[in-house]
Amino acid sequence: MLPMRLHLMLPAAALGLGLVMLPGPGDAATRPRPIHPERQKMSPDARRDAVLADLEDVLTGPAGPAEVATRPYASYEAGLCRRDMVVLSYAVAPGDNAWRAPLKPMGISRVYTQYHFLGERDGRSPAAWAKECAALSGSKAEWVTSKDDDDAYNAFVIRDVAIAAVKAGDPGVTFDCKDPYAEPGSTTDQGPDSSIPAEQCGTGFVAAISGITGLGTCPDKSDCFGYGSSDYLFTITLDFTTGKRKIRITMLRNQDIIIT
Repeated sequence: MLPMRLHLMLPAAALGLGLVMLPGPGDAATRPRPIHPERQKMSPDARRDAVLADLEDVLTGPAGPAEVATRPYASYEAGLCRRDMVVLSYAVAPGDNAWRAPLKPMGISRVYTQYHFLGERDGRSPAAWAKECAALSGSKAEWVTSKDDDDAYNAFVIRDVAIAAVKAGDPGVTFDCKDPYAEPGSTTDQGPDSSIPAEQCGTGFVAAISGITGLGTCPDKSDCFGYGSSDYLFTITLDFTTGKRKIRITMLRNQDIIIT
């Protein structure tokens, strides 16, 4: 049962002369700057060695059995740090026994991004934010998977707004812990009922949503963000249609979350 899915969009990468967009003379203008144009004059081997040296320089984060993280760095959103996770793919050589032959690295399976939120924009310089992000290297910071900088920043801000409102006992906060697919008359078979009993609805929300592992936008809804942890699924929606801020929070048990 999945009331939401968190999707990760992976941009296609092109080999050859890379470009990076830099601010131009105007605030909204950008201009392309070639990345290391001098390398076009190198021999293929020298160029490869230079790129591999760059790769070794950035892949200094923690590693799992088949993935490794880059060092933390500042995103395009002030107060938001990011790191990129590179996942390798493995297979046995053609003709080898699929269960007994050693697995060999074959390529890169995917690249996804994780974020850590330092706080909302407060006037600090980009250099100051970058320094704080770099200081996260080697720490046990909270890292959360999301699609891009913009989604991650907005979702973190809305989460913190909801946490503050719940702590303050804001009467504009409402909880809904009923699984919509488990309602009487539902003809959609989405798996086990993920509802939370009414007497427990909202209990432990602050602690539970502080331990999320993924976040993203709600499909076809504005001012709504979805969050997933090992135990719960959440959505938080802001509503200003009445002239007063209302915060609607759905909280369900996590029976089967997929973060892609």
